[in-house]
Amino acid sequence: MAYSYAPKALPQYGAHPEYDEYHDIFVKCRDCYLGEDRIKDQGENYLPALPDQTGSSYDVYKTRATFLNSFNRTITGLVGSVMRRPSIVNVPESMEDLMEDVNLGGYDIQTFISHLLRETLITGRAGILVDREENGRPYFSIYSAESIIDWNVSRNNVPAKISLMEEEGRDKKPQVRELLIEDGRYLVKILEDGEEEDEIVVSQEIEPQKRGTTLDFIPFTLINSDNPGWSVCHPPLLDLANVCLSHYRTSADLEAGRHYVSIPTPYIIGVDPEEFDTGIAIGPTSAIIVPNEQAKIGFLEFAGVGLKSLEQALTQKEHQMSVLGARVLERVRTGVESAEAARIHQASELSILSSLVTEVEKGVTKALKHMAEWENQNSDDVSVKINRDFVDAKLNARDLQALVDAYLKGAVSLDTLVYNFKAGEILEDSTSVDEEISRIKPNERGSDVRRTDNLDGEF
Repeated sequence: MAYSYAPKALPQYGAHPEYDEYHDIFVKCRDCYLGEDRIKDQGENYLPALPDQTGSSYDVYKTRATFLNSFNRTITGLVGSVMRRPSIVNVPESMEDLMEDVNLGGYDIQTFISHLLRETLITGRAGILVDREENGRPYFSIYSAESIIDWNVSRNNVPAKISLMEEEGRDKKPQVRELLIEDGRYLVKILEDGEEEDEIVVSQEIEPQKRGTTLDFIPFTLINSDNPGWSVCHPPLLDLANVCLSHYRTSADLEAGRHYVSIPTPYIIGVDPEEFDTGIAIGPTSAIIVPNEQAKIGFLEFAGVGLKSLEQALTQKEHQMSVLGARVLERVRTGVESAEAARIHQASELSILSSLVTEVEKGVTKALKHMAEWENQNSDDVSVKINRDFVDAKLNARDLQALVDAYLKGAVSLDTLVYNFKAGEILEDSTSVDEEISRIKPNERGSDVRRTDNLDGEF
């Protein structure tokens, strides 16, 4: 089972000081990812009320605001750019079937990696627990940053105790899963609230085993977005979340201002207010009779640039979102962008993504090795390679022709040609040179295609 996120650790269970320090930041990023309804449900946490604003008027003020969720769109785009090519996962043959459903929830290994990437992009932190059904198969569970409430690690970064917050059952009853090493043995304890106030009871104690032998390590892998240790780091897109919330607040002010100034307000000058104390009917079917011929009647309508600054502020913040990663919000460029300019423009976001992918790759590899050890398989047979070609690099017609010409003239080998076809997404990564030669019919080329390392420039 994969836990998306959990409530803040209850006081009676205790929590690591860094967890307490960063919990609200994790929640803020999570709320931004979940979108407008989630943000508005938090009320004044993200949108403070105006002075003297009542509950009903605040609700209207909040309703008119728009939360532009570039945070979610950016993460979705970044995950998509990584998963545009499947990860290469090698495991012992006996574990291949497990890769079709690695979490007992229908996630194959590719979907699991995608979910793990998304979790790490949201909060910068996630964990993988390798667990096992009783007398059954091992499986993965993902724990979010909000769920990893306490930890105790040695100097060499090996955990001796990890506490994980969970919500159990349909009623989402809170409990803590405590993973620990006692006397060199791996134990799991389930902690729940007791009958007395602040009382904690151990409802279950489990000693996972490997074919009758107890484990001597905790099969939990922590993934941080930019470091391999247990210290908490800032979420990689925290700045983007902050700008999204600032944009939301500006949107509320702008929409409130537009509402009030866009409705013309009638006025009458030079009459006794008591003559109209029952109100004035306006419209084409009503006549307004004014006894004073010197009176003036009109409508107050907005004129000027009073709201322009708010509109400009929204535009500026949308540009900031673009700079911070949400490039989908940028206007389409009218000029041609050089390859070097495009590379520089993408450098910031791709460097963050590349670092994060490296940590996720190491984390999945370690978790699969734990699974292999639990299955008495050789963990050296495990390897994971996640795609780092984040940008569509398909060869254009000109480059394709140049490569073929270079091959025909003997400037490059057939191996080099096929390698570039793979890199340029003309051929599948799994295609070998010999396979490609066998696919080419002799009558389509005029003669047989020959694989040789001593080229004569002919097919």
